[in-house]
Amino acid sequence: MVALFSEWVTIGGIAGAAVSNSTSKKMDKSSYQIPLGVQFIVPAILAVGLFFVPETPRWLLNKGRAEEARKALEQLRADNKELSTEEFETEWVEMVNGIAEEKRMATSTAWLDMFKGMRAPHAWSGWVVKN
Repeated sequence: MVALFSEWVTIGGIAGAAVSNSTSKKMDKSSYQIPLGVQFIVPAILAVGLFFVPETPRWLLNKGRAEEARKALEQLRADNKELSTEEFETEWVEMVNGIAEEKRMATSTAWLDMFKGMRAPHAWSGWVVKN
């Protein structure tokens, strides 16, 4: 679903244009209320669906819930029959190490660090004038 984001945007644009076009001839409040109301249908469905989406293994690891994270990863990979135990363990170790590295980096950097090493560009830099 995420990979098809641009297609969903296009489909939404076509549906929105169809609804707007069908209400354009109305001369009452429904000419703008119907298109606005239609815009709330998909977000409402997604909002309800969020209650049924499980936490990701990375989020659980980040919150210090390693056992739950491993079980969540096992559930995500349960359908993949081609994944060997070694590959699963490699993915798990990489995930644990990645979260540990992110936490280490988060404590060792400040927001001002993004400006370090930058210098103001000079109008003359890189230009050589020869006579």
